[in-house]
Amino acid sequence: MRGAALHTGEAKPTPSETAQGEEKIKLGSLRITYGFLCQGGQSNGGAAQNKDWFCAVKNFAKHSSEAFFSVCDGHGKDGHLCAAYASDRIPRRLAHELKKSIEGKKEPLQSRQVGNSSRQTDERNVDSSAEQIYEAFSEAYNGCNRAMFQNKDFNACASGTTCTSAYIQGDKKRVFIANVGDSRAVLGRKG
Repeated sequence: MRGAALHTGEAKPTPSETAQGEEKIKLGSLRITYGFLCQGGQSNGGAAQNKDWFCAVKNFAKHSSEAFFSVCDGHGKDGHLCAAYASDRIPRRLAHELKKSIEGKKEPLQSRQVGNSSRQTDERNVDSSAEQIYEAFSEAYNGCNRAMFQNKDFNACASGTTCTSAYIQGDKKRVFIANVGDSRAVLGRKG
């Protein structure tokens, strides 16, 4: 598997040899451990081109209690390019869609007089519903798909990628999983 530079969302290839790692992170009051294993495959007894990419983004959408993870499994001649493109674009598109969702819900920023000081309403107090978050996922995935077909750097008509993503809101203890294609996520917990 090729991977993203951890915590940046930028797709970067890993070395041809096996790379693996594990990290423990704190998202609000939630503590999680995630791991990765990147290795090339085999085809007819020889090494096959690896068409898989992943990304892990801490401080997702500039929120220290949120994270985003995805795995993209490319297929076809340009599958590695499609997977790299999606692993880079989907987190940015999702962050954009979530911001639009919140801005659509909140009232205009208002100053309130409290004693001798004035306070402004914090947009993070406005919470997106599960339905809005899944709608944002859908828009992010579909927008990325449309952009792939317009990209001239690879042939998305004959190649593509699956994608499984997890968006974690640690302060709210919520996890949202979305996928396209035949990739799936497995959630494990101690105990």
